[in-house]
Amino acid sequence: MASTDYQPPNLATILQTLAAYAPPPPQPQPPPPQPPSHPPSTDLEEGEYDPSNFQPSSQPSQPLPPQPIQQHPSTPSPSTKASLITTWPPALRHTTHLLSTQPAFLPRLRHLIRSAHAHERQWWDDRLALQQRLSTRDAGRRKISSVLASLGGGGGVDEGSAAAAAPLGGAAGEAERELRAYDRKVCRAYGEMVKATGEELGRLGVPFFGMKEGSVVRDGEGEVGEGKVGEGELERLKGRMVEFLEDMVKE
Repeated sequence: MASTDYQPPNLATILQTLAAYAPPPPQPQPPPPQPPSHPPSTDLEEGEYDPSNFQPSSQPSQPLPPQPIQQHPSTPSPSTKASLITTWPPALRHTTHLLSTQPAFLPRLRHLIRSAHAHERQWWDDRLALQQRLSTRDAGRRKISSVLASLGGGGGVDEGSAAAAAPLGGAAGEAERELRAYDRKVCRAYGEMVKATGEELGRLGVPFFGMKEGSVVRDGEGEVGEGKVGEGELERLKGRMVEFLEDMVKE
């Protein structure tokens, strides 16, 4: 039998050859940029709602995308027409016309009113929660005060115990101050919400919101003639219009 010079290939050589044809390893993808976070308010306890963070037309649900009110170029905008209305009958006709001819009007109106109600409920619920937290804290302080007072024995109170318990006597006043501070925040936020809601109603073309300059007469400062309205009457008409709009939203 003839001998051969065949030598089996070295395993390391085979692996090195295969590695030369292997695809390059995938490059790691850089992590997506993180949006900048806003530092939380330092004067709030964990989970506490700050009413000063009110944003007009915002609520927990996803807001509706902006939809422009449809209008013909040759006709005045709804807001322009509405700014000239100073009495209830034409205001009712104008608003009913908007409801029947502008598909985007009712959804935007519904979102605006529900957003305002959501903020009002949030403020009230958080006030109740604050009251409960302050009541629990006050009860704990009274218990500590009672324990300190009993350290004198026989119902007596020594000087050290009395000095330690004395600051606890103002707990009720402190709780009242915290509640008033919260109420002041809510009042400011409510005023901002009312102003923003009125401006948005004016842009939507709702009468009595966004009156023409010079058409509102201060009470007692002039005669209310045609095309004008007094301040007191205007507020009454605004309230009546809001009640009408809320009825439309409920339907």
